[in-house]
Amino acid sequence: ILFMQIPTKIPTAKVIAAYGNKSKVARACGISPQAVIQWGEYVPDSRLYHIHYLLTQIDQAEPSRNHQ
Repeated sequence: ILFMQIPTKIPTAKVIAAYGNKSKVARACGISPQAVIQWGEYVPDSRLYHIHYLLTQIDQAEPSRNHQ
């Protein structure tokens, strides 16, 4: 089993930038765009693991994008 260090806060803006827009973030999470709009400045604790996993997958697929 792979242990991942999960950050305690992930800025919502970082997630939106990685996906392109709120609708794409919502689709990736299986939630409505309205739910993403309600996140505020940071991803809610209940979504941290999932979002961290998704961002890790993007980084692995596109190594040149790693946290520019």
